[in-house]
Amino acid sequence: MNDMFIFVELIRARIEASLGMELEGQIRAYEPFLLFEAYVGSIGGSTADLTIEIALIGFLGFLDIEVRQSTEESRKTLSELCELYAGYGILSPAQTNSVLGTDRLTANRLYQTFRPTIQDINDSDCWILNLADGTVLVINLRVIVQVYSKNSARYLATLMQSYVALMTKDEAETDAYLIIAIVQGLKLVACCDELENLQMTEKDSKKLIDMLLNQSNASIANAGLSKREAELNWSYISKVINGFLIPSKILNLPISS
Repeated sequence: MNDMFIFVELIRARIEASLGMELEGQIRAYEPFLLFEAYVGSIGGSTADLTIEIALIGFLGFLDIEVRQSTEESRKTLSELCELYAGYGILSPAQTNSVLGTDRLTANRLYQTFRPTIQDINDSDCWILNLADGTVLVINLRVIVQVYSKNSARYLATLMQSYVALMTKDEAETDAYLIIAIVQGLKLVACCDELENLQMTEKDSKKLIDMLLNQSNASIANAGLSKREAELNWSYISKVINGFLIPSKILNLPISS
C-alpha cells in the first residue's frame, strides 16, 4: 500500500474511532473526505510517488472535471479537506497555503495527467450519478460492497442513477443516503449475497418497514424533537420506500397512494 492510500486509511480510521462504527452513516459531515477517497481510488497507481500536497492540488481538478463543482464549491470542499488533514498533523500550514493558492487551470492539468476514467472511480466503490441540473452526486458504496458484493454495488448504483436523474442535488443527496442505509439494513431481515437476486417476501418487507419506523421514532425521541419532526422524518423515508425500494422490487409491496 503506497503512502497516499495510507493517508486515506489513516484518516478513515481516525474518523471511525471518533464517530463510531456506523461509518458510512456517521461520516456524512465529512463529504470532502469521501470525495477525496473517490479521487484517490480513481487515480490508483498514479499515487505511488505523490506527496499529499500534490495529491490535494489534483483533487481540485477532480472536483472541477468529474464532480462539476462551481469555483466557490470546489474551494470550500478543498479548504475543508485541508483543514481535516491539518487537524491530524498530516498537512503543514505552508502546504495548506500552497494547495489553496493553486489556480484551477493548473489543478485541472495535473488531474488530467493521471488519466483517470469513470470506471476507475467506480472501481474505488464510489459512483458518479448525473442529475437534471447538469451537476453530479458522488456516492460511496463501500458499505454495500462489504455487506453484499461489488456486483451488488454496481446494481444498486444503476438503479439509483435512474431514480435521481431528475432530482436536484439536495434531494438526490438525502434520498441516496437513506437508500444506502436501508439497503444495508436489509441483511437483518433477508439473507442474500447479491442484491440482484434478492427475493423479499411481503412479510419480510413489512417487517423491515416496521423496523425503520421504530428506528425513526426512537432517534427523533432521543433527540428530543417534536411529533411534527418525527412525521417529517418519516415522510422522507416513505418517499424512498414508495419511490425507489418498491418500484425497484427490492421490497415486495404495493406502492402506497
